[in-house]
Amino acid sequence: HLYARRMESFYDDFMSLFGIDDKEIRNRKHFVYLFERQKHCFKAAKELTGLHCWNAAKLPGNPSILVSWYDKENLSSEEELHRHLVHHLSHLLNVSYYRMEWLAANAGWADEGLAHFLEYKYFNRADNTCDEEGEEEVFSHSDWEYEVRSNLDAGKGPSFAELSKKSTTALHGLDHQFSWSFIDFLMKEKAPAKFKVFMKAIKEKKETRDA
Repeated sequence: HLYARRMESFYDDFMSLFGIDDKEIRNRKHFVYLFERQKHCFKAAKELTGLHCWNAAKLPGNPSILVSWYDKENLSSEEELHRHLVHHLSHLLNVSYYRMEWLAANAGWADEGLAHFLEYKYFNRADNTCDEEGEEEVFSHSDWEYEVRSNLDAGKGPSFAELSKKSTTALHGLDHQFSWSFIDFLMKEKAPAKFKVFMKAIKEKKETRDA
């Protein structure tokens, strides 16, 4: 019951944040399957999504499905489980806006960066990643603003031109922090309503530069 309420609340917040109304959503129902054991998650993921599941498997579209489990070794607190689900559910929600298409292929930095932004918005930290064929990456420092600033000062980190060519599953290491930083800038300086327009443009197959 707790997680049903939390996920419903997150859905409402997502819609409100971007100013999305019901007629702009292609799929208003999302199925979240959460298991206590990994072996049950594996079996359900294969049957429901056709994917291998290390800790989360997603099938965007209709039906919209998230399969996961409470990995207490890597999710050391119940709050981390909540944050894990917020990250992964955000991907399914952005698929449902305007057209049932994922930003993952054409704008991986935006797809993953938005999920990280929402982690930070609710929990003030982010470290979930999307690699459904293996373990998630482990980040040594929870303060991503510090990480990005330190790497910029050292002349390190990917350029936007580099990031914009990558799919979500091709993002690794600093790609995640820098993707978050671009979204953080857009959301705070340009406002969520502008990002909503960007999502629409990407789904209309416009080049990232033009969008």
